[in-house]
Amino acid sequence: YLNTLSIKKRTKRWENWIANLQSTSRIYVVECDKKIVGFCHVGASMDKNNTGEIFSIYIDRNYINKGIGTLLMFKGRKFFLKEGFKKATLWVLISNRKAINFYKNYGWKTDGKTKIVNKGTFNLKEVRYTINL
Repeated sequence: YLNTLSIKKRTKRWENWIANLQSTSRIYVVECDKKIVGFCHVGASMDKNNTGEIFSIYIDRNYINKGIGTLLMFKGRKFFLKEGFKKATLWVLISNRKAINFYKNYGWKTDGKTKIVNKGTFNLKEVRYTINL
């Protein structure tokens, strides 16, 4: 699936997201050797209820286990606290055990809510995790 994504279309989408970033959201990046090796997008949750959401955290596979994910997650949590959010949520692929273990190690807990994301030719199942701030 990832190999079928258009770099041109994804670049345009990210340019649009960054240009129209709401005051209640942020995109943080980590750069090494003039290359972005990780990013995190956080903001007000669609669930409302004074809740923040980590929309995405991605780390270049060559930089995993170097503390970048932790740095980005805590940068997002700091933003949530500054904005006055009382809790935060995130969605993770139910099959992504490494990410799930990462979040669990920092106190995130599943609330049991799941969703199916249709990707055209296949579906992805995600589970929601929450944390009180």
